[in-house]
Amino acid sequence: TIQGKEETKKLLAQLASRTQATMTKTTSARKLAPPTLRELNFDQFILLMRKFYDIRDEKDIVREEEAVRVCNYTLDQVEGFRQIFLSCVDSSGELDLHGLTKLLGNISKLERDERETLRELVRNLSPECREVVRFPQFLLLVHQASIANLFGLNAAAEQIVRKMGQASGKTPSKIKPEEREGSTKSPASPNLLSKGRFSRRGSRI
Repeated sequence: TIQGKEETKKLLAQLASRTQATMTKTTSARKLAPPTLRELNFDQFILLMRKFYDIRDEKDIVREEEAVRVCNYTLDQVEGFRQIFLSCVDSSGELDLHGLTKLLGNISKLERDERETLRELVRNLSPECREVVRFPQFLLLVHQASIANLFGLNAAAEQIVRKMGQASGKTPSKIKPEEREGSTKSPASPNLLSKGRFSRRGSRI
């Protein structure tokens, strides 16, 4: 992406500056121009990648804080979602469409139009318009899908609430908000994604 290319240029310029600073005064050195990726040696490449990871992690922290604020999740819910996310991600810490489809399959099988909706939602949430999510975007995805009543999330959430009512002898309307697994504006909860598949009417398959 354009943003990624600009960050690469900045990092390469920083690398050239650091190399210049380590040169001895006896070196008849002209000011170093930023190297291209092909000109990097292995140590420089490792340094560059470390910088990339540091920048990415810093952005993730800021974006996660913003996502938690928007979704109004509790700390317990965030950690629950984090455990689910970490169990599905690849080595780069990203979850692609295939993984998301498989994860949402714990609730109900996604139809073709729903898979396209998921693809569009993921691309819209990705800062780079990619078809993958990192944890901050995962939080927002679950929240938005629940608010828009997508992928059978709400039907499954209501089924869980009804089961809680049956177990406690209460009707769903008498269950206190704090007793519900989805006690935020979004009825989706970490436990919801880890339960068995539900039909559109909320019955377990």
